[in-house]
Amino acid sequence: RPDQQKWLCDCLSLMIKRAFGMAPEALERWRQMMRSRILNEVDLYSNIDVRAWTQILELVGAQRDDTLQGEAFKTQVRLQLCMGTARERYEGLRQAAIVVAELRRQSCFTREEFLELFNDRRAFDRQPRTQLLLAALRGGPRGFVQAVLGTIDSPDV
Repeated sequence: RPDQQKWLCDCLSLMIKRAFGMAPEALERWRQMMRSRILNEVDLYSNIDVRAWTQILELVGAQRDDTLQGEAFKTQVRLQLCMGTARERYEGLRQAAIVVAELRRQSCFTREEFLELFNDRRAFDRQPRTQLLLAALRGGPRGFVQAVLGTIDSPDV
């Protein structure tokens, strides 16, 4: 549940900030260590709910668009949010679209992978696909957005 997830992340963030409140230099060392782990430890990604990455990156003072390992992030988005029954899959894709847009990680996916996830004609009607695409492309790199939109057949636009 997204509200519960956000609440948990906010509580953890507040707790960590308070714990390091008396020692700002220790907080900065911890942040550097965590940024290094995010960049270098692929195994870390399977232990983290992808919906938490926005808060995690904020907590460690990392940039959203260049800190995550693209391939590991993409794999976990697919595994954690893009499976299940049609209803579960749509809700997972909706959450995936929000996370991908918040983190500006659209270009982790190839154009084909992106369309396969967020514009699946076999699974969803036009309106749900449009909503998913709009949410997932929001704030994305202009060239990537243009390439994705250019691929869609004109009747779907």
